[in-house]
Amino acid sequence: MEEDFKAVWYKRSIEIDEQVMWLEKWTPEFKPDEDSPIVLVWVLLPGLPFHLHTWNYVKQVVAPIGTPLTMDAATENRTRPSMAKVRVEVNLTKTKLNSIFVGTEDENCPRKGFYQKIEYENVPKFCTHCKILGHSILQCSRVEKKKVEELVNKENRKIMQNNKVQVEESVDDDNVVENNQQEMQNATEKQGLDKPQETTDTRMEQSIVEANKPKNYTEAKNGSVLKEKLDRIKRKRKKKASKEEEQD
Repeated sequence: MEEDFKAVWYKRSIEIDEQVMWLEKWTPEFKPDEDSPIVLVWVLLPGLPFHLHTWNYVKQVVAPIGTPLTMDAATENRTRPSMAKVRVEVNLTKTKLNSIFVGTEDENCPRKGFYQKIEYENVPKFCTHCKILGHSILQCSRVEKKKVEELVNKENRKIMQNNKVQVEESVDDDNVVENNQQEMQNATEKQGLDKPQETTDTRMEQSIVEANKPKNYTEAKNGSVLKEKLDRIKRKRKKKASKEEEQD
């Protein structure tokens, strides 16, 4: 049963009626509209000491990467001493390790061992955004579309905010103009109330002054004539006032 499962699982895909069907290992989190991030990859161990090219050692070396399944024929037959090659079931959502410490570590003795370099062969791309195999999140069209939508929404919010500020400034300007107009009107009304009402004599005096206002330097010398006329008006006004008092 285990051998049959491996024989199918290792193929990764089968063809039915010229249609390629990708095979995935079932998990409780299976969703028909998403690809599984669990895939099979070849893990290479370049420079691994030749005496460690056994299944017992190799599976312990690659255990931190994922679930070791089998070694390739050259490693199993020990015909390639420069490198060991192992098929491992890995989760593409986890960070790939570039090296692994091989040795012993104990509280009572110093650390002994070496760091084994890790290489991967034919690792498929997996998008963590749309959960689809075949491309990374950097190449995801959905992410680009989402970024464009967020950028457009940000610009729209900025434009709306600017329009709101402009409307508020316009309203403030209108209020300032209205307040200034009201203040000017109040000041004008106040000046009209405080200004003494002109009498008939006062207006007559002003008209005489305007009519006899000197137009040039020569007329300015004859200002005494104007002064005499004003004095006569004042004397007539005093006589008139005294007669009114006597009649009262």
